[in-house]
Amino acid sequence: MLQVPMVHPEALRKLRGHRKEILKAVTRCGIRSSRLYAQQTPQCLAKRHCRFPMVPTVTVAIPAWEEEDVIEETIRQIKRQTYPIEKIIVVDDGSKDNTGKIAKLLGCQVIRLPRDGHNTKCRALNHAIAVATTELILILDADTTSKWNAVEKLVPAFNDRQVACVSGKVFPRFVRTLWERGRFIEYLFGFMVPKVMQSKLDTILVSPGCFSVYRTTLLRKFGGFVPRTLGEDMDMTWTAIVAGRRVEYRPDATCYPVEPRSAKLFIKQSDRWDRSFLQCIKVRLKRPTLQGTVYHTASWLRVFFGGIRVGRLEVFGTMRPGARRLTAMVSYYMVKIMLMPVLVPIFFWELKKDIGWTLTYTLLTHLGLEWLPALIEARRQGLFWTALTSLPAALVTQYVGIVIYLRAFILESLGFTLMKWNKGH
Repeated sequence: MLQVPMVHPEALRKLRGHRKEILKAVTRCGIRSSRLYAQQTPQCLAKRHCRFPMVPTVTVAIPAWEEEDVIEETIRQIKRQTYPIEKIIVVDDGSKDNTGKIAKLLGCQVIRLPRDGHNTKCRALNHAIAVATTELILILDADTTSKWNAVEKLVPAFNDRQVACVSGKVFPRFVRTLWERGRFIEYLFGFMVPKVMQSKLDTILVSPGCFSVYRTTLLRKFGGFVPRTLGEDMDMTWTAIVAGRRVEYRPDATCYPVEPRSAKLFIKQSDRWDRSFLQCIKVRLKRPTLQGTVYHTASWLRVFFGGIRVGRLEVFGTMRPGARRLTAMVSYYMVKIMLMPVLVPIFFWELKKDIGWTLTYTLLTHLGLEWLPALIEARRQGLFWTALTSLPAALVTQYVGIVIYLRAFILESLGFTLMKWNKGH
């Protein structure tokens, strides 16, 4: 039975004595608030409703090939997200193991593709995009887990209708071997300094394919992921920027992919990444040959400062503001990757002609420019000692990466294009 709280008799008598005054005050407040609401302009009402926008629906697309060891944890973790997930689509790209069976037992929609020699991540993702019915689609690698609130942190970026995709931080799930430790330092620095700089300039170089949310209508408008490069994530990011759309970075959303644990896997993954970067450039050149590549690379130094047409080449096919910013960013990274780690030791060697002095100041330069920001970020994440002990590994992986990049640049310039997908774990 409903129990009514007792009221003191004296207080009740006082309330009854002021009944008319109370009713008049309530009526005046009601009329006044109704008039104020009626006087609001449509712009004011729009601002009020923008504070509480409708919740966009999200589909998760997971392309998978031979991932039975990791896909169960990935699916269970994405189901524990604080943001509601409407559907999980696993595209089994011709696996010979139990990848598809595990996904089906966990309640996912499984699309099975035959292994016919045309299998690519682009094709698998396009099958998922074709059947997605939600406003947003989360592209998730089968070996990638994420923080419990990562999706919740990414989705609000889409309140801006110009946003095409959004991503967060990436950290290795395991930090044990030399190669995992080197990648760990690379991510710590990369997502603290370069990524923030790109975000401030509104020119994200790549929205990582392991964990990014896209607007479904825009993916279909751009024709899905085009299988012309191995870097479908970078290619789509550049396409969105050149089309005048925005690509966002949210540092409070974190994901954890499995990184290469051996030298063989590290070389394969780095080679694929470097070739993807160069292929995204090549497909946007008017002369995708050795002569055109070399000439265009040199001309980017002028584009970096002026963003102008150079000779018969039109950078990225357009001179929109987004294309100019993107061209400048690509130019900067080509120079930085190819020259900076090599020019710094040469510079110190020319000063003293002493190998010990050169190595000492090269290490100090790395410490000041890259390692110190990485250690600051690691301290924020509670991983300071792990990062500190990983610094020697970072030096090894950086110079191994330079050799891999130079080899990829030569092969891609000569026309030896890599189109075979190499797994990184």
